[in-house]
Amino acid sequence: MIDLYCERIGPSLLAEPLNASTNGFFMIAAWWCWRSARKSARRDVMVLAGTMFAIGIGSGLFHTFALPWAKLLDVIPLLFFQLAYLWLHLRCVVMLERLTAASLLCSFAATIVICAMYPQTLNGSLAYAPAAVALILIGAHQHFASGPGAWPLIVASMIFLGSLGARTVDNLLCVQWPWGTHFIWHSLNALVLYVVVRAYIRSVNKTSGALPA
Repeated sequence: MIDLYCERIGPSLLAEPLNASTNGFFMIAAWWCWRSARKSARRDVMVLAGTMFAIGIGSGLFHTFALPWAKLLDVIPLLFFQLAYLWLHLRCVVMLERLTAASLLCSFAATIVICAMYPQTLNGSLAYAPAAVALILIGAHQHFASGPGAWPLIVASMIFLGSLGARTVDNLLCVQWPWGTHFIWHSLNALVLYVVVRAYIRSVNKTSGALPA
């Protein structure tokens, strides 16, 4: 059993009710994004929505079973979402060439790998620092480029910093707050993913929305 969070005090499947149940927010957000994707017939948004749903399922399983296989199901969909979203944003919104976008994506992935090598730092939240930086940068780029969806991205980056804070202090508050704060990380993250996908939809709808050559 993997015991990483304040709420878990035993091996029971229901030992993390808040951490497990709040993953339902990812599924709700995925459903809303899926509806938008169907209206605009965008397969790229459908992929993002499907990944959001997988994030909720995987994280829910991990906070229920707390076993290594479930941890993989928790981590992999979230990593895939980050890579897929950044790739789509760079190609369809920023309109970068394939080689340039791929170079930036590889740099981003390498940074995640390096940060993940220090799982004890910031209660494991260091691995998500590259995503926070990337979100701030793409929001700032959209703003200075006067592109649509800039302010939602900026707001999403602020919310994400708040969710990272909740994830980081989880184990520090066990004595004062035995339920921990990891469930806040789930709740705010679901909102962040919904906002960034909606911002992406708005941006591509203002352009051709096609991948550049």
